[in-house]
Amino acid sequence: PGDHRDLHSFPTRRSTERVLFPSFFYHHTEPTGVARRRISIAFDVLAQDDGPPPAGDRSAATRSRADEQRLSAAVAAHRSRDHAAAEPVYRQLLERAPRDARLQYFLGLLLHQTGRHGEAAPLLRRAFEAQPRAAAGFGVLIECLLETGAAAEAVGLCAQRTPADAMVHTLAARALVAVGDRPAAEEHFSRALALEPRRAETHHHLAVFLHRQGRLDGAVDHYRAAAQHGPREATVHLNLAMALQERGDIGPAREHYRAARVIEPAHLEALYRLAYVDAQLCDWPALELATGALLDGLRAYCAGQGPARLPPFVLNVLPVDEHWHDCVARRYAAALQAQAGPPLHGVRARDGGRLRVGYLSADFGSHAVGGLVFGVFAAHERKDFEIHAYSLRRREDPVQSAVRDGCEHFHDVADWAPGDIARHIAADGIDLLIDLGGYTHGARPEILAARPAPVQLSWLGYLNTMAAGFVDYVIADRFALPPEQEGRYREAVLRLPGSFLVSSPIEAAPAPTRAELGLPDGEFVFCSFNDPGKIDQAVFASWMRILARCPGAVLWLYSAGRREVEKNLRAAARQAGADPARIVFAGPVPLADHLGRLRAADVFLDAFRYNGGASAMCALMAGVPVLTCTGERWLARLGTSLNCAAGLEALICATPAAYEARAIELAGSGVADYQARLQRRTPGDLFDTTAFVRRLERALQALWRHHAAGRSPRSMDVDD
Repeated sequence: PGDHRDLHSFPTRRSTERVLFPSFFYHHTEPTGVARRRISIAFDVLAQDDGPPPAGDRSAATRSRADEQRLSAAVAAHRSRDHAAAEPVYRQLLERAPRDARLQYFLGLLLHQTGRHGEAAPLLRRAFEAQPRAAAGFGVLIECLLETGAAAEAVGLCAQRTPADAMVHTLAARALVAVGDRPAAEEHFSRALALEPRRAETHHHLAVFLHRQGRLDGAVDHYRAAAQHGPREATVHLNLAMALQERGDIGPAREHYRAARVIEPAHLEALYRLAYVDAQLCDWPALELATGALLDGLRAYCAGQGPARLPPFVLNVLPVDEHWHDCVARRYAAALQAQAGPPLHGVRARDGGRLRVGYLSADFGSHAVGGLVFGVFAAHERKDFEIHAYSLRRREDPVQSAVRDGCEHFHDVADWAPGDIARHIAADGIDLLIDLGGYTHGARPEILAARPAPVQLSWLGYLNTMAAGFVDYVIADRFALPPEQEGRYREAVLRLPGSFLVSSPIEAAPAPTRAELGLPDGEFVFCSFNDPGKIDQAVFASWMRILARCPGAVLWLYSAGRREVEKNLRAAARQAGADPARIVFAGPVPLADHLGRLRAADVFLDAFRYNGGASAMCALMAGVPVLTCTGERWLARLGTSLNCAAGLEALICATPAAYEARAIELAGSGVADYQARLQRRTPGDLFDTTAFVRRLERALQALWRHHAAGRSPRSMDVDD
């Protein structure tokens, strides 16, 4: 499971344009660079009268010298962001001159900049009506309308302006994006750049538009143009880095995260993402430096400083205490909740009919989550359950086809705004909404914040607390999340019998020979196909000690095709006194091919802090036993959950030392007994998708009975 975020907007505030990327939200809160310059221009233009005042309005002309001085002082305070000093003066002067367009504009601008867009919009409208030729006032009005959801009004106002104005075409394009008219939006972006080919703001908003659609090459090109033609702006480099990272260009992405920090050394999000990339590249010295600086920033953040919507997923990967994750998640969830209105779901009484269950995900496709769950939908009992799937990303692949075919109702909502998706779910009358993304890549937690269903659950995609009042339950099991570890969870825990992890049937491709895979014949092969970001110094040191005690054995690792990963891990092996040639790297292949090649391994070595989920399940499906070490958090207990369900309790270790000793023992005695056990499939076992779905259905029915009785969410264990 990956991550998700909104990209930053170019000018003055967080963007309303929702953009998907590997696992979080991005929100631009403090105006920097171009933003400050644009605000200054807005002051300069509006500080001058735009022609005579409206008929009958002599307020500005008759303002006393004392009031003029107070206004000048308030504007100066406003320029320096002392909003607390400026606002009461604007309000007092506006009470005396309620039709003064300049005062309406200044107060409206201040309210807009401080996030009070609903209060700002009427003032900005009146100021624009009085001074329709003021370009800066028009731009701020359109920005405010987009923030308040009045995109259709923004489209209409833009249509009334001159067709030869690049700024207006850019604003029109953004408004058309908000109303869902992508072709018209792209046409207006093109017209804007035809008029001003070097307009950095237009390039940046067009890049955001393309990025949201997954058109990464075009997005990268226009981000680069924005960086080239505009002033040095951290936001542009941050968004460019995210597009590069999503495209797989991790090294160049890291350089642009660094560039953002050079421009704004205190930019917490840039540091946050930089640390994440360092982990993905197994660059542990750089990660250690970044983590130290990040902890300083998080201390200030958790004290209430900085942007409220810092995405928490990164902290699942970084070597920091869970306290920091929970602090960030609480602020993030609170920011989502603050923007949500009243719950969308109504009070519905069931008369014994089918339960309506909705699954919400961006990963119904060739993804770790999609590969696990695609068989679930067809396995549901239709006489008891009406199954809906809401797909946040469109994929043309066999996995999404299987989800679509298996559902009674498949909803492609990839192009929809979050509010529209939430209203659609509520209109469908969903009883239980199961979210498979949390705060990960492509997820839309603001849908959950709108409360489209009376009971909302988190399953599989985000294995930590969301710290949100809009998620009632997490789906787990007694091995992965025992009662003694649920204290920090805001959600109640719904514990399934067996493992909460599911597998879907897939036929493996023919197994290549070891020689074809670059592996030695006749030697013991340890493997770990976890994402490289899960490999930390502690587990790698254990692996090197295991190799030192197992002559001839090799370690087969997944590098995700990143040369930097292979270079860094070879260097770490050399530093540990191991021969780097004993590490063999593998890249990404289709799932069926991956299941085929896994048969060349003897044992899957789990990571410590962040266990394998889909990767460990794939190993077990291929008949490869998993050796795991139980940790203290959910993400470090996935292997324990899987091995208990698979009958491999003997391969669960309590300490790293026991893990190393067991690995060395397995290399000497062999693993044929464990492999044979995995190859014997029995009804109801870990690989029986239908049996898993029946257990899940019993849990959902028990949960619904609890809810229908008017009881608050509480943790519950469901027996076989």
